[in-house]
Amino acid sequence: MSGKVQPGRVVRPARKGDEGAWLEMWREFVTIGPEPAAADAPAYVWTQVHDPASPMNLLIAELDGAPVGFLLYVTHPYSWSPRECCYLLDLYVRPAARGKGRGRALIDALAELGRKAGWLRVYWMTQADNAPAQALYDKVAVRSALVRYDMYLSGH
Repeated sequence: MSGKVQPGRVVRPARKGDEGAWLEMWREFVTIGPEPAAADAPAYVWTQVHDPASPMNLLIAELDGAPVGFLLYVTHPYSWSPRECCYLLDLYVRPAARGKGRGRALIDALAELGRKAGWLRVYWMTQADNAPAQALYDKVAVRSALVRYDMYLSGH
C-alpha cells in the first residue's frame, strides 16, 4: 500500500497502538466538521475498525514515523453493479503536515486497495466551502453533479 510513497512517508492500516494518536486527530477533525459528533462516536469507530465483520476501516498516514493523518472508509454493495463501492467517510491531515502529500497518499492508498479488491468506485463528499480539500479532490477524481439531501431521524 505504501510502495509509491517516499521514504519516511507511509500509509498503512490502523493498529491497536494507534488509538491515542488517532483520538487526538479525531478530536481536531470534529472541531472543523459540519456537525457535532456524538460523544461515544470515537469509541464506536475504534471498535468498528478493529472488528473484522465491520465494513468500516481506518488508514493512518505517517510522516517520519509519526501519525499525521487518517482516512475512514466503508465498503458496501451497489444496486447498479455487482461490484462493491467504497465510501470515504472522513479524511483528515494535521495542519502541520498539510501540503506534504499526506492527503493525496491516503486517497492513493485507498484507490490501490480498491483496485486490488475489484471495487467499482470510491466516492466522497466535502463541504461546499472547503476549497483546499476540493483543490486536491479535483486532481484525483471527477466532481459529481449529484446533490445530497439529509433526513435526520434522531439525534446522536
